Amino acid sequence: MNQAPTPGLRRLRFDASPCNFPRAAVPMLAQPELACLQWQVNPRLAMSPWGTESFKRGRYALHEAMRRSGLGPGTALLAPSYHCLTMLDPALRLGAAIKLFPVNANLTPDIGALKNIVHHQHGDQRIQALLIPHYFGIAQSLENMLELKQICLDAKISLIEDCAHILTLGPQHPAPDAGIHGDWIVSSPYKFFPITEGGLLWSSQHDHANASSETHTPSTGPRWREILVLWQHIFGIKTLRTRSTNRADFLPNFSQAHEWEEACDSASPYYKPNDELTQESILASRLIRHTNIQALQARRRENFINWLEVCKTLRQATPLHTELPAGTIPYMFPLLLKDFKTHFDTLKRAGLPLGRWDNMVDSNCPTAKHYRMSLVHLPCHQSISKSQWTWMASTLRQILEK
Repeated sequence: MNQAPTPGLRRLRFDASPCNFPRAAVPMLAQPELACLQWQVNPRLAMSPWGTESFKRGRYALHEAMRRSGLGPGTALLAPSYHCLTMLDPALRLGAAIKLFPVNANLTPDIGALKNIVHHQHGDQRIQALLIPHYFGIAQSLENMLELKQICLDAKISLIEDCAHILTLGPQHPAPDAGIHGDWIVSSPYKFFPITEGGLLWSSQHDHANASSETHTPSTGPRWREILVLWQHIFGIKTLRTRSTNRADFLPNFSQAHEWEEACDSASPYYKPNDELTQESILASRLIRHTNIQALQARRRENFINWLEVCKTLRQATPLHTELPAGTIPYMFPLLLKDFKTHFDTLKRAGLPLGRWDNMVDSNCPTAKHYRMSLVHLPCHQSISKSQWTWMASTLRQILEK
């Protein structure tokens, strides 16, 4: 680390730019393509159905959920120790403190530890809201959600359910066991549909008719840059930007990434306050309504199951989940590397698309400390072509089987 730890909440940062990793050969998120679009409009897939409000991204919907929950100076958000920074940024933007609860190896909340934090509050930073995410499309168990709901009811805490990794467009388009428990619920449609933005906010407890944001204003129309990108994706040629498959090219060169700690007293650079004011674009809403939802769901499930099959022969990594629950539509495929110091670098240099939450707030949670650098996220979206899939599977095996 470049800086010595200091007392107080600390944000761990990782910058891989000095490594000069090549551009990923396959996009991390779904791209517009004719195979997953249809001319007929599906009215059930409206971006802003009755009872929801739309935002540019889920993080700004979270900001509004936290604001309405009463978060601000003198209050605290109780959040999971394993998180991306944008889960916590809205609370920091509101001037609230952050308290982290530990999570288990399967990313379920440590209920006992969470209860202990709630029941032994001290000082003048009262817990005002509890944030519980569903990770990678796998919903938290119904038993856990009901227990968390009861904890919040007893302690008079708002329950904010983060469905950013769940395919849902609000109460009229529910997901199995998700998006129905929170006082406030948010989702991020752009993580599932071939759009560049989109966040939703709704609640089963509150009347939205009189709860609209004080600052929320709609877009004025389609953004021409989005239209150009859409045109290029749909009518262009999908290419695979692969590198050489020579194993020597995969060896890490041990370039030093930048790592440091910093005080966590304000939102991270990933949070743009000006975007709190903006709704999703008209183009995004229209694309969602023309999506072939059955094809989207089937292809995501198929790709997740294919990843599970690939993992059977891997000796240097294990999947976080060994099965895909019935009815679940996955967001990403989480894979746990045994030697992240070597294999993360090697996989990135091979051009594989990898995500990782290596920027997060520090905690004493063993799972969060381990997963921060070792748990990578592979795409399983609907626009992965057959050639892209074949190359990704072959490359992953070549690097992680030995």
